[in-house]
Amino acid sequence: MVATRTPEQVAGEIEREREQLANAVAHLRTDLREVTNVGAIVKAQLPRVAATAGIAAAALIALRIVRRRRSRPSVIATFGRFAVVQRD
Repeated sequence: MVATRTPEQVAGEIEREREQLANAVAHLRTDLREVTNVGAIVKAQLPRVAATAGIAAAALIALRIVRRRRSRPSVIATFGRFAVVQRD
């Protein structure tokens, strides 16, 4: 059997669905705003981010110092500001 609905019932259902859809979109916007708020996430994790950045910077500086010490050329002779070097 086919259920018959009046135009008022159909209009009421459409209006309810529009309200539900508007609520769902507003909820998604709020959730999306919270998830994509990188500033708040970084601010909440600032001590951890700062510590990680400091450790990374110290490691890169140490690596550069070690590489410089290893790759220093041996100076064979100098002529003013020029030098003849031997690289290993």
